[in-house]
Amino acid sequence: MLEKKVSENQRAIENLRQERSSLSHDFKDLQKRYADASEVDILVALPKSSVLNRVMQRADRLRKEYASSANSHEKRQSELDVRLLEIEDFKRALQKQSTKVQRAEEEKEKVIAEKQDVSKTIAALEADLRRVRRDAETFSRDLRRLKTEKERAEEKYKDEIARLERNKRQSQVQLKLLTDELDQQKQEIADVRDHVYTA
Repeated sequence: MLEKKVSENQRAIENLRQERSSLSHDFKDLQKRYADASEVDILVALPKSSVLNRVMQRADRLRKEYASSANSHEKRQSELDVRLLEIEDFKRALQKQSTKVQRAEEEKEKVIAEKQDVSKTIAALEADLRRVRRDAETFSRDLRRLKTEKERAEEKYKDEIARLERNKRQSQVQLKLLTDELDQQKQEIADVRDHVYTA
């Protein structure tokens, strides 16, 4: 919007400059003609009244044209000055707008960079989470395996203890039988000795 307004004002200023150049040319021409008329005023002292009247009329007309041209020139110059001031105002407004746009672009780039950093951080956290989950699953499998091995070891230990207990009882029974048998043999030997000594 501001660029369009500035462009329109620049075109208007160019037109005003061309008009000012044309008016300046006309103004110089009028000045020359007015100077010629002033020279004619000197002829007033001459006795020719008809020439004097015509010269006076021409001088008066030239004065009016000069005054009109001067007023028009001043008016155009004033309009040009106003246009120039407007252009400067628009340039300053455009500069401010450009600065705001640049700041907005910088903020946008900053937000994009922050979003990229956040995305990278989230991706890293997600990767860590997947790794922790894999480690947890591995740990869980190892724990189940160790638990199973422990149960098997405990079962084997119980079986071994039971077998040893059975062997112990069997050994105790065998020892008792051997002890009884030994005692019986000792008694028999003693009886035989007594019988021999008695005979």
